[in-house]
Amino acid sequence: MNPADDFVPCPLSQLPDELLLEVFHHLRPVRGFLASDTDEKRRQEENGRRIASLHALTLTARGLRDLVQPILYQAFVHPEHYTEKCRRFLRTILSKPELAEYVHYIEDQDLCHALGSRGDVEPPGRGPDLTGLYDDFPPSHITAQTKQAILRAGKPSLQLDSWLQRIERNLDAYQIKDIRQWELTVLRAICPNVRDVAFIDIDKARLETELLREPRLQRLWIKLDEGRLYWKYPCLAHNIFTQCLAVSEQLWISRVFAAEMNRSRWARLPLCGSAHPHEVQLTELVLDQCEVEPDCLGKIIMSCVSLKRFTCRWGIPLRNTLSLEERKPAQPIDLPGLNTSLSRHTSTLEYLILDTLDSGWQIPMEQDVPPIGSLHNYTSLTHLEVAGLVLWGDVEDKEEEDTSVPGTNIPVSQVLPRNLEELVLWTEWDTDVEDRLLELARHATQTVPQLKTIDCSWRPATEMAIVLEEEFATIGITLQLQS
Repeated sequence: MNPADDFVPCPLSQLPDELLLEVFHHLRPVRGFLASDTDEKRRQEENGRRIASLHALTLTARGLRDLVQPILYQAFVHPEHYTEKCRRFLRTILSKPELAEYVHYIEDQDLCHALGSRGDVEPPGRGPDLTGLYDDFPPSHITAQTKQAILRAGKPSLQLDSWLQRIERNLDAYQIKDIRQWELTVLRAICPNVRDVAFIDIDKARLETELLREPRLQRLWIKLDEGRLYWKYPCLAHNIFTQCLAVSEQLWISRVFAAEMNRSRWARLPLCGSAHPHEVQLTELVLDQCEVEPDCLGKIIMSCVSLKRFTCRWGIPLRNTLSLEERKPAQPIDLPGLNTSLSRHTSTLEYLILDTLDSGWQIPMEQDVPPIGSLHNYTSLTHLEVAGLVLWGDVEDKEEEDTSVPGTNIPVSQVLPRNLEELVLWTEWDTDVEDRLLELARHATQTVPQLKTIDCSWRPATEMAIVLEEEFATIGITLQLQS
């Protein structure tokens, strides 16, 4: 047999369906927002290519279309500045109701429905008022009746069809953000299997009346627009926290911070004002550019029954958009208090990221910053990413024992979780860091026997780091340095 015969191309039509499905599933869009703007841009571009590829496959042959169509309709991603896509997708669903069963994920990247009342933007030209439209077509009616009419009868109800026609006829007269908001509402209502939802920016009223009353919701990503002055909406961040948790297994919130609030209003918020916060089945919580006061943050964490993954990146998102007069003091960071709150999850927490590098917290030079304290009792914690400040704090005189700042004298080997496998450390290199890592190298086999990797590549290392690299290598631990 000629060796070249082993590589004869096989047409797609001759491959078994099981193999084709395995291949096509790799084209599913990546769900949920990413913290880094660069990574998020790449994700959106990659998703665009994947969706285009899936659509192209549906146009090749009937057999491939039947295989690919359910995968294509699993995710509806509404890109920015594409106001027609939602309406076209919705009309497709209405004309072919069986496709509604496939939709599991809805992502909206546009800011047309940004925070603010309907009066914020004047409609371009005269036209019918939207007020009556809202009254005629409430979300409760959509969920209870319209969905049944569409999915069971196989055609849109007269009221829904009439509503869509009104939108079509008077498009120029309506505010685009209002149209978009209600199209997405209808889309969610008529797709019975939607579990995951991602929004860039969201109206507070919409959050309370729609998403938070959706029992099917499992994962929710909310990314707030850093160009908006959220401190003018004091309840927004707290409402996201206190009401979304109950319906989400994973909550991803970007650029969230709490503004000044009246204490009497706090009392009505279950997590921030209640002595006995509600328990929720949240497994992952990600706070990006978080600016929530420590007590409220602690209660949010304590409300979770079995948290497995927690990420908190402190920072002020509007630092460059507000004038000096408008800027509010940054919230302090209470690392020992955070440890106390997280201690409820010592047996379940597996993944922890604490990033203080971009925090706007102003600390006087003479003020000591206590570290988080020992994490040794976190028996399930295998991945840890922290700034150096988190592990050893910032004490003015490290040469002398300072009992007034608890945790500063605990060796790193006794701070780390016993079953830790990977440590990512963001710190500037100095002799203190070298000494701490050297102590860890000497005791790691006893205190963290599962440790395999230490990543210290955030900043250029000193010459001493080469010695440390060799020390760790002798005990089977890889020390990653900046090349």
